[in-house]
Amino acid sequence: QGRAWKELAWHQGAQHPNTIRLVLLLFINWFNPRGNILAGKKQSIGIITLNCMSLSPTMRNKSPWTFLAGITPGPQAPDITTITHLIKPIIDKLHELTNPLYLNTHAYPTGREIELRLLPLIGDLGATHKVAGFASHSENYFCSWCDAHRDNMAKLTLSKPRTGVEV
Repeated sequence: QGRAWKELAWHQGAQHPNTIRLVLLLFINWFNPRGNILAGKKQSIGIITLNCMSLSPTMRNKSPWTFLAGITPGPQAPDITTITHLIKPIIDKLHELTNPLYLNTHAYPTGREIELRLLPLIGDLGATHKVAGFASHSENYFCSWCDAHRDNMAKLTLSKPRTGVEV
């Protein structure tokens, strides 16, 4: 487990025995519904799914444990404005769930606290760049992690890292 996973901020601190903590993965990808063909991609539709990273690695990516949160309509992959409108309700609902809520179950009739976090965004380069707002590789400031300029690309040195506000 990486540093981002271990350093997640939770409402009750690092360890609280009566709290269920769930970390979700957001997966977005577009594909040709007619399959890959030699002539290239003629149509494109997409899926938006959520997977619970708190499950074991052998379970988390299996279809019974994958939540299909949305389907992007074709015939082309959505532009940045459209994908923003499509995922906004999903992100807004997930943001609401960062505040603890109580769920009553048979084992916990008085309720058990549940907290939720969205940690990784997974998808192909085009999808993640559109969703996260990263620039194309051909832009002047192409790097998702630092402020390297296209004119300095041949130097192969890491520039000053970007802050969360800049990204």
